[in-house]
Amino acid sequence: MMQYKVITLDGPGGCGKSTIAFKIAQHLGYQCLNSGMLYRLIAFEQLKHTSYSARALIHLIQKASIEFKLDSKALQQCMIYNKQDITTQLHMPEVASMASQLAQHPEIRAPLIELQQQFLNKTGLVAEGRDMGTCIFPQATLKCYLTATPEIRALRRQKQLIALGKRVNLGTLIESIVERDQRDESRSAAPMRPADDAFVIDTSKMTLDSVCSAVLEAFAIATAAGDSSSAD
Repeated sequence: MMQYKVITLDGPGGCGKSTIAFKIAQHLGYQCLNSGMLYRLIAFEQLKHTSYSARALIHLIQKASIEFKLDSKALQQCMIYNKQDITTQLHMPEVASMASQLAQHPEIRAPLIELQQQFLNKTGLVAEGRDMGTCIFPQATLKCYLTATPEIRALRRQKQLIALGKRVNLGTLIESIVERDQRDESRSAAPMRPADDAFVIDTSKMTLDSVCSAVLEAFAIATAAGDSSSAD
């Protein structure tokens, strides 16, 4: 059991991780870590600096000021990068596609492990991504793996992009989601998969509130079990 309380939410894009992580963190008063945004940040910089090597990109990120903030109005996590909110840019399809490609490379993933672990603190942490429970925080208090059908996830992503003023074809989104799933599940470095002791939730037909309730209930049980074990 970790010294600090940690909930990890892993799973493919569009299964509701970010919104659920936001709600859980807000409810518990915990900090939030969106690892996907870190990879999107690297992709964002790569698209701006096409000649940069992986080492140069990592060095750029390590020197930067990075904050995650909870936007209660939009029900989302925001990234403040060098004092600028770049959340909208990070949600663009080309950034997401580049992020998935960069995530295949160990020279990108390895330096980010320590950076992500630095977000751990005594107030508690909700960490969401694709390898939070299997790689970054393997001793987390509760590990969850969220999933949903590609069609449902594409509809959710389309709605999100429309809200940002972007029009994207649903069929194209489905193809992109399936392709990314295959890349993430088959990569050699920290492939996307449920941790052996993960609480798996199919969110396809669940409401946001019902998923949050399930996670909080499981967390209460895990916390009680951990406290009992410590007492023994």
